[in-house]
Amino acid sequence: MTETTPTPVEGSTLIGVSPKRPDITPAQMIAGIPIIASLLRAFGVYDLSREEQDALSDATTWAMALLGADAAIRFGRNLTGRAGARPVTWERVIGWALAALIVIVVVVLLFRLAAAA
Repeated sequence: MTETTPTPVEGSTLIGVSPKRPDITPAQMIAGIPIIASLLRAFGVYDLSREEQDALSDATTWAMALLGADAAIRFGRNLTGRAGARPVTWERVIGWALAALIVIVVVVLLFRLAAAA
């Protein structure tokens, strides 16, 4: 049996080689719009009426939920175990949970800090 070398396809990566990380999903791009708009408003880049502020707040809440769902889906896919993937351990699961918690705390503190200004 002879060993064959995968050949590159124009405009793509080699067969069996994962693309570089991090990759951005459409869900992340869509969720980023109201989050960026909220941060810009919080730092005084523009003003909104009370109704517009409420709508932006609701959109930001849904954006956070969308990011959480996207992260949960990615995490579940990574649990399935790809060839060459590191094994899933409780230490890694707890590490990801702590990282997510830190991100949430930082975002909440940024919004509270900006709202107090």
